[in-house]
Amino acid sequence: MKKPLQKANLIENKNTLPAVAERPPFIVSPPENITVNISQDAFFTCQAEAYPRNLTYTWFWEEDNVFFKK
Repeated sequence: MKKPLQKANLIENKNTLPAVAERPPFIVSPPENITVNISQDAFFTCQAEAYPRNLTYTWFWEEDNVFFKK
């Protein structure tokens, strides 16, 4: 007499991790050109994205950092 076939006991792993791919920063919203008088402050904004999200921004005019320049 043949024995009945038994189903294999499969364990389904429900603990999955999403795939994470690092990517270099890219500019989503670039700054726009503006013209001001020499005595006026100029304000620029931009938005960038990257993963991981540890972005910092540094503003330059030619080779000078202009963020704190007065």
